[in-house]
Amino acid sequence: MELTELTKAGRHFLSETVRIPSGTHLKAEPGCRLSGGKTVKAEYAGDGLWRVDLEANGIRPSALRSRGYGRSISPSHNEIFIDGRPLALSRYPKNGGFLTMTGFPEPRKDGGSVWGAMENGFFYEDDRPKSWSHREHLGVFGYWAWDWAPTHEIVGTFDPERSYVKNDPPFGVYRYTQGQRFCFCNVLDELTEPGEYALDYGTGMLWFRPFPDTDTGKAEIVVSDAGYPLLEIDGADDVTLEGFSVGDCRGTALLLRNASNVRITDCELSNIGNRAMNADDCRGVLIDCCHVHHTGDGGIQIWSGDRKTLERAEITVEHCHLHDISLWDTCYEPPIRLYGVGLTARFNEIRDCPHSAMLFGGNYISITDNEIYRCVMETGDAGAIYGGRDYTFRGNEVSRNFIHHIGSRVGYGTMAIYNDDCLSGTVMRDNVIYKVQRGCFLGGGRNFVVDGNVFIDCHPAIEIDGRGANHAAQWHGAVTGCLKDNFYKIGGSVSGADPLYMSRWPELGEIDAYYSSTPDPYIVPSAYMGHNFFCGIPEKERIDYTWDTENGEFTEEHNRVIGREELKILLKPEIFEKIMEDFG
Repeated sequence: MELTELTKAGRHFLSETVRIPSGTHLKAEPGCRLSGGKTVKAEYAGDGLWRVDLEANGIRPSALRSRGYGRSISPSHNEIFIDGRPLALSRYPKNGGFLTMTGFPEPRKDGGSVWGAMENGFFYEDDRPKSWSHREHLGVFGYWAWDWAPTHEIVGTFDPERSYVKNDPPFGVYRYTQGQRFCFCNVLDELTEPGEYALDYGTGMLWFRPFPDTDTGKAEIVVSDAGYPLLEIDGADDVTLEGFSVGDCRGTALLLRNASNVRITDCELSNIGNRAMNADDCRGVLIDCCHVHHTGDGGIQIWSGDRKTLERAEITVEHCHLHDISLWDTCYEPPIRLYGVGLTARFNEIRDCPHSAMLFGGNYISITDNEIYRCVMETGDAGAIYGGRDYTFRGNEVSRNFIHHIGSRVGYGTMAIYNDDCLSGTVMRDNVIYKVQRGCFLGGGRNFVVDGNVFIDCHPAIEIDGRGANHAAQWHGAVTGCLKDNFYKIGGSVSGADPLYMSRWPELGEIDAYYSSTPDPYIVPSAYMGHNFFCGIPEKERIDYTWDTENGEFTEEHNRVIGREELKILLKPEIFEKIMEDFG
């Protein structure tokens, strides 16, 4: 098929990856959809249920699989969409609820925790599963040990009379901890609400209940089939894709690899089993005015730029709207990931995600002028904007963002800007942070700048710890282990102590001095905090110095406490109006 044929209005099923060569400039007609899903016929089965015979519709059934934290990305199971609207896999409990693990065949104790070996399974307390007649092809989704490390697993042994579950290998991640959350997935007996579906792999049937406002006989019903990238720009130069709608696939929608001078504009990437877009080892890419939503894994993932030479990739994501991302892999698969050198995300709207809105790492990362809200809504110990574990991530700026209504307060809680595990050097300037548990979190690193931000109803606004100076094995082992490796082994023979890095960021000499002076360093935190505004925050929660900060190097100056009446002067009108509406 000629590439220009793919620009015509209508649904185009892509039976294989479409590879875009250099010099291609395509603009789609309105109503053009590049799809990895097939339009199917559904039969009414009675009692409000409908069914799709997958193989009769030319679709090979793709089962649930182990996926999530610590797992490689792999194509998802089959999903169903009615008139472009995704249905939800049936689960128990419903409405985002969870059960908890209450015990184990051979319980063990570690400090205050009771835990069990994953290969032995776990117990729960709930009688409803005893009523299920369909007990095969069940999945479970759990935050097995930590609120930032969930996985989907396949149930191997299910004994509802004993309230016992044993998963197939690899079972989960880390270990099972008493009190941690899980739910059952793909439960045919719980297919009770409109907008739900379940898969019976024994018969090859997909069962669903349509949305109440759907005329199912006339609706377009699509089931995802393609597990390969739909579009690929590999090694190409000078490419423009404009106005395309892409998705309905089990894999990734768009893959850029070693590409240059690419523009992806005014596109919709939706209903995707894996990621919307990967840009690996690319240069000169602009992704603008795109709508990205309903992905199983992440949204726009960028790994580009050379940290060995600090050559910038010059990739920008701007004016995009991203929401309902990482619906299957709910942690560390963000709407936007920026890893490398010379990457920018600006003027984007990001909302409604279970974990972080953005992850960043590397050098010359710019995150500015974005609005981020209703993120980190299911997980804990996470931030709307997150980076961690490297003293050499320098030249990074998080500025002029409006971050509000973040977090579920699960576990260790949530942060607007999270500098985790001795990440250092981040400049946080002129952000407006409203209704977030913690505003800026400085987790043991050095050379932070927190300047000119407006904190409203954050508790605390700025929190600082000194984990780099802590003697506990968990933290000191990181300083002498992975953090030291990250400092001296950036890539090949390149080190944070080399002139390439030291000439740009002389303060890295402080880290080198710590490591050079002793094989057992304790690295104290440091930060500049000035010209910030605190509204509705008690004095002790404005800047909260916590553990091991007593020897830290901190500067506080020209910070002010303000009342709500002063916000009108400080804030942009559109931000002020949103906050006032919330105040009522």
